[in-house]
Amino acid sequence: MVADGLRDTTVKDYIDTLNQVRSAAVAPAALSAGLAQQWANAYLTTPFTRKHGEGAKQYFRSPQTLHARVRKLNAIWSQYVVRRMRAAKENPWETVDLPKLDRLPVRTLSANQVVNFFDWLTDRWKGWELPRLFFETKAVCGSRLMDLCSVRSSDLADGKIFFAQGTAKARKARIAVLPPDLFASLKKLAGPVWLWESYASEMPKYLALRGVPTHRVNPVFDPERLNWWAKDEVDDFNKAHPGAPKIQSHDFRKRAITEAHRAGLDLDTAAAGVGMSTTTARTYYLALEQEKAATEVAAKLGHILRPTPPPTSPNDPQIPPPSE
Repeated sequence: MVADGLRDTTVKDYIDTLNQVRSAAVAPAALSAGLAQQWANAYLTTPFTRKHGEGAKQYFRSPQTLHARVRKLNAIWSQYVVRRMRAAKENPWETVDLPKLDRLPVRTLSANQVVNFFDWLTDRWKGWELPRLFFETKAVCGSRLMDLCSVRSSDLADGKIFFAQGTAKARKARIAVLPPDLFASLKKLAGPVWLWESYASEMPKYLALRGVPTHRVNPVFDPERLNWWAKDEVDDFNKAHPGAPKIQSHDFRKRAITEAHRAGLDLDTAAAGVGMSTTTARTYYLALEQEKAATEVAAKLGHILRPTPPPTSPNDPQIPPPSE
């Protein structure tokens, strides 16, 4: 995988997926379609814990998680185990029977959710500018989380962020144009190598202001560690607002494409602008078009389609009430 030029994060994800099935067979060639099916059944129905010890909370994996795992295993076996390494003759994951998935509604952030999140973030970090700038940049660029975490200071120039093809998930370089004031703030923040590297050195100061222990903070910047921090921030926001709809960091990317639709941008322009495939962007566009069409139909035809009783007349015979 490394020789093929896969990103480090992709290789780690694939290795984690392979480790999930090590107990299914003694070797790749011994993994039959039947054993693959048995593993998939057990993966979905066997509980797991995120912590060790008695009383640890048990969880079950969702059908969506199983689909994602099998999709990756199918790709790994097809590309590497069967064709490249010749470690097996067949791909047992091609015929695994998976549960049907409900088509989830397209979800995006509302303006109020965005405001609430940034207000919470500002209050939480006691005036530290980096957290707000990080999520503001993500919102403006519509970027994937790891792509943004991996930006180098040299990628920031001429009012733009240059996402290098070596770090972008789709392996396609792209450019995001920033508002002038946001670009100036990022230039001021940028470290010698990484755009966000002051995250590691400044973190202890602001954790101390919150009364949080700092002895376990790693002072060395790592894009992947920043990625996990950003996900944890969103999780903590959700925990702080238990009665509100939950949000995800990826929702900022979804919002970029849905707002592009509302602004009247055509599909290809919007998809290229946020570095999204037209197939994915079309999913959001079609969902919004369906909602728009349903609204127009209801406004114009609702009074016609709805069954209404005929108007009554004073001369209509009165029906006596039923006798007891």
